[in-house]
Amino acid sequence: MRLRREVRRVADALVSSFKIFPRTDYRKYYPRKSASERMSEAWERTARDLDGAITGFGWRERAR
Repeated sequence: MRLRREVRRVADALVSSFKIFPRTDYRKYYPRKSASERMSEAWERTARDLDGAITGFGWRERAR
């Protein structure tokens, strides 16, 4: 039992290190945009979400 526990501990440590240091460079899949472009897109999404929430609230209020 003790050997099994020790093997499990080492295996868990290896899995943890693979999670921290993946074999693939995932940064190449991220879009390369400037900070101002990313911020502009974030504000556009925020405006769309707010508009949807306000419109939805208005329809629910009219339905009462």
